[in-house]
Amino acid sequence: MAETAEPQQRAPRSAPGCTARVAPWSRFEEVALDSRVRRRLFTGKRAMVVHCELLPGAVIPLHAHKVEQFTTCLKGRIEVHFDQRTVFLAPGRAVRIPATVPHTLRVLDPGGAETLNVFEPEDSGGQADL
Repeated sequence: MAETAEPQQRAPRSAPGCTARVAPWSRFEEVALDSRVRRRLFTGKRAMVVHCELLPGAVIPLHAHKVEQFTTCLKGRIEVHFDQRTVFLAPGRAVRIPATVPHTLRVLDPGGAETLNVFEPEDSGGQADL
């Protein structure tokens, strides 16, 4: 059986005028929304990523966004209620919440939870620079 060589890895290239930015989440300011919810925002011109740390018993009250929301559970278990539905997320599971649909989130895990949320920014005022 003939051996095949590993494909040679090339350094990624950027398109002209494109700048990649890399930083750990710890570089972004942590904001406490209440005593059980902390978040960090990474915002660009067309996308916003929000890392949330949710302590045991945390509840995000009913609210809505002008844009779609994609939420992925990274740690723990959470319940998301929207559009007369309830979905349960464990690590690796995700949900899409349509724009303008009111929704709530509740932590089910006694150890708390972490989520990663992706949005199109509602405004461009919060861009984070690295």
